[in-house]
Amino acid sequence: MEEFSRKKLKASMASVKSLDGRTYMMNYQNPYYLDYMLEKGVKNTADLLFKASKTITGGFPILGIPGRFACSSFNAKTPDGKHFLARNFDYKDSPCMVVWSNPENGYKSVGVADMLFMTYGFKRTPDKYKDRFFTLMAPYTVMDGINEKGLVIAVLEQKGKATNQSTSRTDITTTVAIRAILDRCATVDEAIALLDEYDMHDAVFCNYHYHILDANDGNVIVEYVNNKMNIVLPEEGKEYQYTTNFLKSNPGGDVKGNFGYSRYYQIRDNIEPKKGVMTVDEAMSLLEHVKLEYRHHLLKHRVTSLWSVVYNVDDLTLELVAGADFSKRYKFSIDSPATCI
Repeated sequence: MEEFSRKKLKASMASVKSLDGRTYMMNYQNPYYLDYMLEKGVKNTADLLFKASKTITGGFPILGIPGRFACSSFNAKTPDGKHFLARNFDYKDSPCMVVWSNPENGYKSVGVADMLFMTYGFKRTPDKYKDRFFTLMAPYTVMDGINEKGLVIAVLEQKGKATNQSTSRTDITTTVAIRAILDRCATVDEAIALLDEYDMHDAVFCNYHYHILDANDGNVIVEYVNNKMNIVLPEEGKEYQYTTNFLKSNPGGDVKGNFGYSRYYQIRDNIEPKKGVMTVDEAMSLLEHVKLEYRHHLLKHRVTSLWSVVYNVDDLTLELVAGADFSKRYKFSIDSPATCI
């Protein structure tokens, strides 16, 4: 395992830049020890944070706060044939961070992380050394991303029973799985094969599914039902799919609390007449149409679409809107770390 490097740690923290006070960028240069995580296994968030404190931060403890979120996603192609995956990440209002990674034994990637997840109740912007320190959890707080091979993954919640597989395989949890797929997989088939090597354990008592797209027209939604992995393919004759917060492989099941049907039907009614062909501007307009914006009825915090993003698998770029403010749109490339192009 690579030795802890204070120089790389400081370089990663020094790369943090703010675009507008709620959208940040980071060129992650510190090792994040994915090999160690996958070898030893990570069964839950607490286990991830314990192992991260031993390796990534040189012994400094970090507290994380993953939690329940909503989200919508769909994939389509532009009129000139470029494929993309679009998604809203809906959760408690907080800043987001665009994170570049270039591991020695993996693929380059860029993704988006919720800065709330980097530390317990992240309320401050990372202006001070200590606040920047918490950004070292960035590789394991990315909720969607694209790698240099054109593979895109986005995670969404549904209200089913949390997946906790129990076989002889090594354990893995949600965000470690996302990181491993971005670092190790070039195709949808490779992503499925990787997931099948591990016992999946969902974070924080929720159930998650994964929308995955690759540059070879691969397109799946991976779901877990009763601790069994299900693969949802596009309907015959279609290259596109869309999903929100219920199981596509078991939509009529008895899972209590499923939600997102309204957003799902709005996406369906927009994308089906176009037969899965739309411009990036039209995709952004659809994301704006299905965004969330309300006050939580119990906790009183603001719930919003923390970011809306379109990943282009051919150009290896992403276009991002933060905080449901569609008047500001940023574009980034895998090959231009911590830079808005």
